[in-house]
Amino acid sequence: MRTIGTHPDLILHPIRVRIVYAIEGRALSSSQIALELSDVPQASLYRHIKKLHDAGVLVVARQRQVHGTVERIYEVNPSAVFVDTKKLVSDKNKSIRYFEIFLSCLRRAFATYAGQPKPDFKKDGVKFYSEFALLTDEEQLELNQEIRALILAAQKRGPEGKRRRRCLSYIAMPEPLSPHLQAQTP
Repeated sequence: MRTIGTHPDLILHPIRVRIVYAIEGRALSSSQIALELSDVPQASLYRHIKKLHDAGVLVVARQRQVHGTVERIYEVNPSAVFVDTKKLVSDKNKSIRYFEIFLSCLRRAFATYAGQPKPDFKKDGVKFYSEFALLTDEEQLELNQEIRALILAAQKRGPEGKRRRRCLSYIAMPEPLSPHLQAQTP
């Protein structure tokens, strides 16, 4: 999931982050979002959609006439969706809370997938794992940019053939230095 350059509280709210997850990579109307998030009361959902739209996180991709009213079709604004990490690191407890919201969204998405009548983990390419590498801070930033570029290229592909929307999540963090290494760090 991408997050926003304004204050992180705007998007990293449990319902608003689910709205962004639902729309990411496609265009949906409020009623389609309501179907995806059927456990969220409609009035609350529409209030959160409006808040995201007013902040520029959601943009109106197009409009259509439905029973005499104009229905908006929303997309996630790609230029508005990265959390300013400086705002996250300033408050350790908030950063932990945001990370917990992120993980709970991933958990919900995985549970929804796994709860299907016959999920096929192998065929569907479901993977989750941790890998470790020795990287400088600069090398880590470069790797993050390379991964982001690959994902952006994949997002530009159309829905032709057997393409399905897939959740690609990435977490990168250094391990804390062990006490004996901290003493050696200048």
